[in-house]
Amino acid sequence: MERPSFSVVFLPRALPDRLNWQLLISRYKDFRLHSLRTSPAVFGSTFERENNFGEDVWDGRLRNMRATNIVAIACNNHADSSDEPNRTPNALLHDWLGSIVLIEMEKSNQEPISRSALVLPRSRELETPAQLVLHFHINAVFVDPVARGRGIGAALVDEAVSFGVRTAAARGLQTAEFTLLVDDYNTEARRLYENAGFEEAQVDEDEIGFRSGDGPL
Repeated sequence: MERPSFSVVFLPRALPDRLNWQLLISRYKDFRLHSLRTSPAVFGSTFERENNFGEDVWDGRLRNMRATNIVAIACNNHADSSDEPNRTPNALLHDWLGSIVLIEMEKSNQEPISRSALVLPRSRELETPAQLVLHFHINAVFVDPVARGRGIGAALVDEAVSFGVRTAAARGLQTAEFTLLVDDYNTEARRLYENAGFEEAQVDEDEIGFRSGDGPL
């Protein structure tokens, strides 16, 4: 039996229909807890901790203006991320296969950040002043075990990076820079990021304020 293809979509920060919004929060919570249960060693948080979160925490995560939540869904045709306001979002109509969070960094946290990390640097051909660079951190990358090995992790990273670059351009900035944290033993994830252009760098994890977790891809 042929496996279904997938599409990458952006989760909205609000929905006009309250029922759909509650369903999206539930979907988001369930998939996050599933990721923590499935790959506990690679995340900075735990299932036990987040399972006790109230709905307000999950609601706040989705509404966070500095966090862009992107998911891969099982869909045989390309699912446009620009869902119409009164239409049920694609993320509620199809199974979730993977997820990634792109976090825009506060200005105070935008300096290079003594833990081994990977950085997707700005173009070496451009000497871009720091004030013209928008900095992002990639967090909580996960692909469901049943969907691994199909390029979903690469698609999620690519979409997150493309969105960050577009966002920088829309604000009149010259470029975007991306960081992520990944454990040395997670060779599969490291290979994927290196193939996407990330390079190893030294960063201070405490300056970021959280630990990024990246499950098998």
